[in-house]
Amino acid sequence: MSENKDYPVTKSNQNRISDSARNQQKIAELEQRIASLEKSLQEAEEANRAKSIFLSNMSHDIRTPMNAIVGYTALARSQLHNPEKLAGYLDIISTSSDQLLSLLNDVLEISRIESQQVHIQETECSITQILRGIEMAMLPLAATKGISFTLDVSGIRHPVVFSDYQRLNQVLLCIADNAIRYTQPKGQIGITATEREDLNSGRCIYQFAIRDNGIGISRSFLSHIYEPFEREKNTTLRVKPCRAVVELAFNPSTWEA
Repeated sequence: MSENKDYPVTKSNQNRISDSARNQQKIAELEQRIASLEKSLQEAEEANRAKSIFLSNMSHDIRTPMNAIVGYTALARSQLHNPEKLAGYLDIISTSSDQLLSLLNDVLEISRIESQQVHIQETECSITQILRGIEMAMLPLAATKGISFTLDVSGIRHPVVFSDYQRLNQVLLCIADNAIRYTQPKGQIGITATEREDLNSGRCIYQFAIRDNGIGISRSFLSHIYEPFEREKNTTLRVKPCRAVVELAFNPSTWEA
């Protein structure tokens, strides 16, 4: 025969139960904090690895135009009596200097983004004027490779907008520059701009499509396209406008490979 007894719950027992519950809660919070720190550490290590790879690749990229400048400067000095050859060497030096300056500007831009010094300044500007300027800048580069370069702004009905002229021009120009750089001779590049009215807000939504038949980007890399220190494997492809600029100034872009 069993006997059931009720044991009174004393104040000391209640305190022990309460302390145990608090300790369990603290342990759970501590475990959550440790997991968060481990995740942050992993992200920091991945960022450092990406930076190391980026700097290694960038060093190689900088060395290429620098070697051309040094080498052709020496050749130019030896051809001072031959104006035709001298002019050709000076053209190569000028092109290499522009490439080197572009690379250094990339590094400075990434540094500004990393230190959160990117600011948006919206002013009245013309979308068609920006695109025409890009067309004028890209046509000579496309011509040297025999690339067909077209611009279609027929879908723009309201060209004057309030936007950050510098950032919008920077994003579109850099993507167009990459398209020319990695499209084979006799290839095709086209920029199309369209707009549609948002009836709910009474505003217009502008879309820019830059298409080419170049080497392309693997689908697995598309999610990293705007990350500052990322670049497509086994190429020197570098999309310079970073996620910070695009998300800060505009709606995120979509890419198709």
